[in-house]
Amino acid sequence: MRHIAALVTVFMLASTTAADALVLGLSDPAPGAVLTRPPKLIRLVFTERLDEHSWRLAVTDTHGSTVPTGKPFFSWHNWNQLIVVPLDEPLASGRYTIAWSTASLEGSHGNGTFNFTLK
Repeated sequence: MRHIAALVTVFMLASTTAADALVLGLSDPAPGAVLTRPPKLIRLVFTERLDEHSWRLAVTDTHGSTVPTGKPFFSWHNWNQLIVVPLDEPLASGRYTIAWSTASLEGSHGNGTFNFTLK
């Protein structure tokens, strides 16, 4: 009986942790995208309203150098949080990594990374 109670407790903790995680819904460029023209903006969409003060985003190139970005724009529309981040300089061909982290106003936290390639 103790084993069942322990498993239920572990399952409940795992469920709570998964439910509290903030997840990226959509992005442009999309994860794994192969582009033929350099993007001027990074767009990210979440289904929770974000705490704009906790927001962090970094774009790095193939060599690990940080790509300069402008001030993010936040918009809440139709139950979706849109973040638009301008790229300050045109991108050269190569592989890029976008790393983000944030928290929602409801207390969920999340972070993630994804790549895209510019031919």
